[in-house]
Amino acid sequence: MSSLVHLPSGDTLDYWWEEMRGRAGRKRFLLTKVLELIAYKASKTGQVKARHPKTRSILELQPKVLRNGLTSQSRAVVVIPAKCSTEFQADLLRRAAGKILDQAATVIVVNDGSPLWPQLPSVVQVLNNPTSKGPAAARNQGLDAALDCKADVILFTDSDCIPESNWVSEAVSGFVENPYVHGLSGRTDSSNSTWFDKYHEINGTLNGRCFKRTSILLYGPTCNFAISRPVAENVRFDESFPDAACEDIDFCFRLMQQGFRTIHRRSMVVRHDYQYEHGRFVTNATRFVRQFRKYAKAEAVLLAKFPDYYPYFGQTEEIGRFKIPGNNHWENQTALRSAL
Repeated sequence: MSSLVHLPSGDTLDYWWEEMRGRAGRKRFLLTKVLELIAYKASKTGQVKARHPKTRSILELQPKVLRNGLTSQSRAVVVIPAKCSTEFQADLLRRAAGKILDQAATVIVVNDGSPLWPQLPSVVQVLNNPTSKGPAAARNQGLDAALDCKADVILFTDSDCIPESNWVSEAVSGFVENPYVHGLSGRTDSSNSTWFDKYHEINGTLNGRCFKRTSILLYGPTCNFAISRPVAENVRFDESFPDAACEDIDFCFRLMQQGFRTIHRRSMVVRHDYQYEHGRFVTNATRFVRQFRKYAKAEAVLLAKFPDYYPYFGQTEEIGRFKIPGNNHWENQTALRSAL
C-alpha cells in the first residue's frame, strides 16, 4: 500500500499505482487517472458509493436456465445507431457498414437526425429519424427491426467503431460454445495511438466490468455487444438516458436481474475512434474530460433507478490491457443441464 491512499480517491490511485508497477508510463497514467477523477467528481450530483456488505453476489443469484438456441447457421443482425455531423463521422460509418457486410451479416443503421449522411450500400437497411431521439431510442428501433428480420442474435456497435473481420462469427461462436449465455461483450481497442487512446486501453474504459475471478459481466458497452433473441424479446433500452452513457449499463443490469447472463469474449474485437489527434494535447484533454463528465451525469440517472448498483460494482474489476477475466465461467454446463 502506498501513501496515495491518504489522498482523495486514494484507494483508486493506490490500486492503479500497484497495477502499473514495472510498466512504462506509470506516472503518466496516474496523472491521467487524476484528471479522470476530477472530471468525474466535478459532475457528480451528490450520490455516494454506498457500502452494503450484505448485498448478494450475482454468482449467488439463480440464473435463468434457458438455452440460447444458437447454431453456427443462426441469423445475425447488426444494429448501428448513428448521428453524423462531420465528413469524418460519415466516413467512419461507411467503413463500419462495409466491414460488417463483408461478414455476411444483415446491417440496420438508425439515422438519428444526422445533419450529414453518407451514401451507404443499398443492402443496408436505414431507419431515418427526422430529429434525434437519442441513442437508447435508436437502439430500440434497430432492435425491433432486427426481430422483424427474424434475427437469432443481435449485435450492437457504434458509428465510430470498426469491427474486426471475424467480429460477427466470433459472437455467434461465443453463443454456440456457451449455450446458456445470452449476452456477450468483447474487447474494444483504440483505433489510434495517442496517449489518451493508450490510456483507455489500459483502463479498459469500453470493455465493461467482470465479477472478480470470472468472465461474467456486470455490464458490457453497446459499442461491442451481442444478445440472443430471448433477451431482445424481454429487455429494452431505457430512453430516459439522453446520451450515449450508462444506458448500456442499465440495460445489462436489468438483463442480469431477469436471470440472463453476459460474459466477456476477448476475441470479439472492435476498434473505437475516440477522435484524439497527435500533437493536440489541450484539445485531446478537453475531449477526455468531456467524456467522463458525460459518464458522471448519466450515472446520476442510473443510481436513481438502482441505488444498489455500487455494491455490485464493488464486486467487479476492469477488463484492461493488463487484466484478463478469469476462465471459471458461471455456466457449469453439466449442472445446468441436470436442472432442466
